[in-house]
Amino acid sequence: MSINPDKNVFFSFYKESSEHSQYDRLYFNVITTCILYIFSKYDRLYCNIIKTCILYIFTSMIGYIVTLLAVLTVATAAPLDLKAPYAKLDANGDGKATYDEFSAALSSLDSDHNGKIVLGEYIAGSVADKTLATRIFDYLDYDADGHLDADDLNVGFHQFDVNLDNGVSFDEFSAGFQAILSLLLPATSKPIG
Repeated sequence: MSINPDKNVFFSFYKESSEHSQYDRLYFNVITTCILYIFSKYDRLYCNIIKTCILYIFTSMIGYIVTLLAVLTVATAAPLDLKAPYAKLDANGDGKATYDEFSAALSSLDSDHNGKIVLGEYIAGSVADKTLATRIFDYLDYDADGHLDADDLNVGFHQFDVNLDNGVSFDEFSAGFQAILSLLLPATSKPIG
């Protein structure tokens, strides 16, 4: 079975660059070929339903995959001093920031109490400089609707909760934050801290 990248919707998520290794391309091609094979064997209606489900799953999981890969590649980066920001998240100081604690920390930034954090509110409550705060805000705004809300919080919390224990330890927070920074900062930048 041949794959035509111009007619395959899955290839729109994968940009060819020198950053991808030969194994990345191989895995991507194998997965795409398997999916296309499934599509070729079933009725068009079921095919469209399956394709829609797979696209939804693929696009929602891409953030987790990118973060996991970034965490694995930032092992040599200089550690950041994230104790103060983590202490704000872990309000009771038990070493495990829960979803409710994340939600309370995010809500504290909501100056107009409308349930949505806009960029200005985020920057005002951030310790990062304006440029970095803007990049982090854009990254955390998963649905790109211009504000952080409960949906964005849910995705963000579960992205940090790598071991799925419904709490984010300092190690998980630190690794996740470093991964986010490695994605947002240019490769030529110096480590923060």
